[in-house]
Amino acid sequence: MRVSDAVSVCAGLLCLSTLIPTAAIAGRSEASAALRKTLDAYRSDGDAGAARVGFLEALEIDPTYPSPQFNLGVLAQEQRRWAEAVKWFESFLAVEPRSSRHFAAATKRLQACRAAVEIATTPEGSRVLEYAALIARARNSLRIHNSRKAFMWAAQAAVVDGSQPESYILGAAALIDIAAYRQALMMVDQGLAKVSRPDQKQNLQELRLRIASHLPPHTGGKVEDAATSNRD
Repeated sequence: MRVSDAVSVCAGLLCLSTLIPTAAIAGRSEASAALRKTLDAYRSDGDAGAARVGFLEALEIDPTYPSPQFNLGVLAQEQRRWAEAVKWFESFLAVEPRSSRHFAAATKRLQACRAAVEIATTPEGSRVLEYAALIARARNSLRIHNSRKAFMWAAQAAVVDGSQPESYILGAAALIDIAAYRQALMMVDQGLAKVSRPDQKQNLQELRLRIASHLPPHTGGKVEDAATSNRD
């Protein structure tokens, strides 16, 4: 399995399984309500620590409820706790019906996490996994319009591996989302200085032109110093 396959970390928001009708098992309704409340909070504030506590509480209410186990696996995967993620996905798959739409997703995640456990034993593998996890967090934050967190994750990814274009593209996208066009231009210029592949440079150059079109004509797409750009 390729490293890129092993780091499919939280492609979207956490999701609920629809398994057994809530009336079928005593306590399931209460556990489902607790899970939904936790999911809503996580979508709103992105607090993974609080989400983990909420999922564990839902599981404590109904230890036979598979959905909290799936979401605990996703959280562990997001945070690069690969062995813990393996445990939760294995627990989930042990009770989840094969016909469920989440069975295949959990199986894929389980395979990715098992591969990540092996890859993480080498320094290079650990670095690649860290970069991919940060990129996934940036994408997820951007998807829920948390632009400042998206930029933070993207900037951290650029520090981990400055030779890859995704961190600069996502960082610029987060800045564009808050109309900080000069800072976005600076982010792209950093990428152009560090990315070496011609096709990746071309993508960044095209993005730079699109960003520059938002700036006043007299600037010519030039980047001002940080003090000036903070006015955006």
